[in-house]
Amino acid sequence: MKLFTKYTITELIGPFLIGLGFFTFVFVLNPILRLVDMLVVKRVPFNEILLLFIFLLPSTVAIVLPMAVLVAVLMAYGRLSSDSEIIAMRASGISYLRIFYPAILLSIIISIVGIVFNDTLLPNGNYAFQKLYKEIVQRKPLTQIDEHTLTEISTEKIIRSIGIDRIDKKNDIMHGIVIHERSRDYSSIKTIMAKNGRWLKSIEEKNEGKIILIMRLLLEDGNIQQPTSGNLDEFSNIPFRKLIVNIPQEIAYSINVTKGAREKSTAEIMKDIKVQTTEKNKPSSLWVEYHKRYSIPFAALAFVLIGLPFSIVSGRSGKSVSLGISVIIIFLYYLFYIFGESMGKQGTLDAVIALWLPNLVFMAGGAFYIYKISQT
Repeated sequence: MKLFTKYTITELIGPFLIGLGFFTFVFVLNPILRLVDMLVVKRVPFNEILLLFIFLLPSTVAIVLPMAVLVAVLMAYGRLSSDSEIIAMRASGISYLRIFYPAILLSIIISIVGIVFNDTLLPNGNYAFQKLYKEIVQRKPLTQIDEHTLTEISTEKIIRSIGIDRIDKKNDIMHGIVIHERSRDYSSIKTIMAKNGRWLKSIEEKNEGKIILIMRLLLEDGNIQQPTSGNLDEFSNIPFRKLIVNIPQEIAYSINVTKGAREKSTAEIMKDIKVQTTEKNKPSSLWVEYHKRYSIPFAALAFVLIGLPFSIVSGRSGKSVSLGISVIIIFLYYLFYIFGESMGKQGTLDAVIALWLPNLVFMAGGAFYIYKISQT
């Protein structure tokens, strides 16, 4: 029996790695395009782009691990079924439960690994990504600005929203610039429009022990519109040929990023829950994030239990059917899961029910299906 278990797990490893690679590629494709844009267009150093990519991986792997297990089960047991090895095992007196045991064992191991992964690499990776990204943005303001998008670059006293119609990526020149800025107390409001603009070299200054980065935006051929004497019904229009807009921001070479729930370990989340919980307030969002660290890894076990019976059927129809079934199962699960997560954050459902119900339903359905085919 040890030889049988070793043989089956060996059959599972190859498809598991294929599924892990495939789904990881699918999930990181969009971030990769963003990183390539930062590398090629916005000229962020390659080593920093590589670090950002590495820091992104933990959050992706945490989601795709259960998916990879499902693909492994459907492909491996499908292959055993198509080659009549399942029939041979059954003829030798091996029960379906014994045949499925290696896959269930593997899913439990992956679930445990996923829990440890979600409590260590996931929050640390998210935190490191946010920290490095902020450092890059401070050095290269153009990194956070895209075409046809309003981007807020604010200071302690001024709120600025910058919109760009088109960016000449070769020459780092922006066209069709609109800047709306106002003081936080609304005492001053103005809108700056310019045909062209480009970032000048930033200047660093020290002020009362703080390092201030002054980002300098050179605007050409535009005008400034602002209220006349505080009257919002009358505006003055001031044209200009060239105008430099200085945007000071406090920076630090060792940036401290405020941790959100996704950047914290389960122990830190639980600490926040205890602090914020009162008779009238239950931090639903924190409870949801807390249970996600456990429920998502155990989706591996849910996928295996529901996927094992299907693998026998799909194995007789080819690998394409196996992949199709895996996509359908994953889609239905995460549709159910996202709905539960939304209800949990709103406080409509208790977080335990909202986050664990999809797992329990799939586990129960799979266990019942396995029981039924075991009776044949």
